[in-house]
Amino acid sequence: MVVIDTSETGHPKAIAEVDWDSAFTTVHTDAIYMVESQQYHVNQLDLDAKKAYVRKVDVDYYTDAMTYTNVRVIDSFEKKRHQNAMIEHGEVQVVRKVTGYKKIKFYTLENLGFGDVFLPEKDMHTTSYWFTIPKDRLTPLPYTQAEIIDGLSGLAYSLHHLAAILLMADLHDIDRSIGDKSGEWFVRHG
Repeated sequence: MVVIDTSETGHPKAIAEVDWDSAFTTVHTDAIYMVESQQYHVNQLDLDAKKAYVRKVDVDYYTDAMTYTNVRVIDSFEKKRHQNAMIEHGEVQVVRKVTGYKKIKFYTLENLGFGDVFLPEKDMHTTSYWFTIPKDRLTPLPYTQAEIIDGLSGLAYSLHHLAAILLMADLHDIDRSIGDKSGEWFVRHG
């Protein structure tokens, strides 16, 4: 994806290149994109032409994309029970959609507003490792559901970084997700 500066009328020039996956979160329409400490407002993202049209601005905020990711297990190649968890390896479908963005003020990190992003979903099939902790092991814990989710989020964060080190991969080349195969656990009431 080529980033084109249109600040000077009649003199557009390419100032950067963004990979396809990153374009959805960094150069979507109305994003603030930075090149060499210069801020640019994205006027238009043309997916067909693979170009993002930007203009120089001087604002006191940056944008942060909000994404929705859904992971669905397609096939499990290998299962192994280890103490109180099931460890599996298999094929998954990952669907990611950028739904909006937040405007965040420099230094104070205040939320200055938000906007919607209208881009297509990105669908990827890949392999994954995951582990499942049975509900009956989590339910008796003396913590609220929110506290358990926070704890699992911390565990996922740690495992994500350890996996990158062990696999000698970039953090952006692998990802993490928390949930159950049905999605019911997060929406359960009471």
